[in-house]
Formats: sequence, C-alpha cells, structure tokens
Amino acid sequence: MWRRDGKELFYVDSSNRIVSVQVTSRGESLELGQPQTLKQLPLNSGNVFHVSGDGQRFLMAIPPQQQASVSA
Repeated sequence: MWRRDGKELFYVDSSNRIVSVQVTSRGESLELGQPQTLKQLPLNSGNVFHVSGDGQRFLMAIPPQQQASVSA
C-alpha cells in the first residue's frame, strides 16, 4: 500500500512483517530507500492491512489467540 503522498510504500514480507520503503521520484525513475521493518505480525494473521494516509497507523484484522482447554 502507498502512503497518500506517494513517498512511502508498505508491504508484508515473506517473514510476515510489515515493512516500509521510502520512495523518491527522480525524473522518470524512482529511487528506493532501505526497507525498514515496522511490525512483526502474528502467525496466521494474513497480509491484509490498511495504512492511514499519513503512514502512521495501521488497521488489520488479527484472529484471536486460541487457548488450550484444561481438563480437571
């Protein structure tokens, strides 16, 4: 997902982390910064998320953790 002003790109990598990359326009090409890990997502959380326009907040659905049942 892109930040509203197009200067930053957010994605989920193969290790299930939200990563950001700064993007700068240079004429007809784009210059990409170093990827920065922002958040490790829980397993099985999927990679569906939404970024606020300013790139400061994320919204995602994370399934509740399953609790082991205890028998007496």
